[in-house]
Amino acid sequence: MQAINKILDTTQLFFDVYSDNKNIYVRPGKVWNRNSETMFLPHIYNPENGEFRPILDGVKASRFYQTLGHAQRSAEDQYMDSWDRFFNRVKILKDSGVDISDDCTTICKIMMTRDEKMRKMVMEHFSPDDYFDVRDHMVGTGMIGGKACGMLLARKIIKNKEPDIDEVLEPHDSFYVGSDLYYTYIVDNNLWDTRIKQRTEAGYFDLAKDFADKIMGGTFSEAMREQFVRKVHIRGL
Repeated sequence: MQAINKILDTTQLFFDVYSDNKNIYVRPGKVWNRNSETMFLPHIYNPENGEFRPILDGVKASRFYQTLGHAQRSAEDQYMDSWDRFFNRVKILKDSGVDISDDCTTICKIMMTRDEKMRKMVMEHFSPDDYFDVRDHMVGTGMIGGKACGMLLARKIIKNKEPDIDEVLEPHDSFYVGSDLYYTYIVDNNLWDTRIKQRTEAGYFDLAKDFADKIMGGTFSEAMREQFVRKVHIRGL
């Protein structure tokens, strides 16, 4: 929610979109430098002409707010718990002796890497418990990052193919910051526009140092600090 509020502060247009499987609604949250008497009313999509029209009819308005209520309750539940609920479900299936190969493939895609070649190697060398261990060491959700994924994969290859070398390696107990937390940090520190410009061909190198300096000079929100502390306490450190 904090990230959304930061985006609202900087963006010119912000819309919420809802659907009840019959109708598509949009509700403007922010409209900068535009004026209209019906601008902030919920709008309904007309598929016949491809237009969104403000809802002025009482019955249609009631249906919209009914849809809004269902959407907010569903979104709150999914946003807060979907990640952990997914991992908990997969753990239960695994402990029950169910084949979770497809779920491990999903975990690899959403947590480890988007690179197809790297993903194939991770899936070859990782066991289900390896994925769960990474999740237990994560702060936030999303991808753990390419360098972290590479480090973990290298250690697993050594353990699986060179167990004698693995015996003399120091056990690692790293923590991983999920990509969702990284993006929240970028937004919290008003760096989203800089990131977008730096990701272009023209600004990729020219803005890299400035972007890196601003990242290093940023601050963690109180909510983010609480996540770090909570993870440390859970791990008993």
